[in-house]
Amino acid sequence: MRQERAGAVQRLAPGVREALVEVPPGERTVVYLEITHIDNVARKPVTLIVAPEGGGEPIARLALYPPDQPARFALRVPGDTRRLRVRLGEAAGDTPASIELRVAR
Repeated sequence: MRQERAGAVQRLAPGVREALVEVPPGERTVVYLEITHIDNVARKPVTLIVAPEGGGEPIARLALYPPDQPARFALRVPGDTRRLRVRLGEAAGDTPASIELRVAR
């Protein structure tokens, strides 16, 4: 699992299925998970599971559609959230060659 500074782009791939992403500081409880690039020529289904760092229930389960194009998702997060854990879903076919993502306010 990788961890980077707020706003930094993270990369998920078959060998790196999870990332810890910092939430940019701010007053609002909405952040945006941006899929900035995806290498999924086979157009395999992709599911991302987003949860606060340290466990707890996921705050979002996201399916990319179309599965080979960048996307942006608005997520409501608890106000004290500092980091989000983003992981590829477990279903068969959920492993594209790579996904680049970041969190923004």
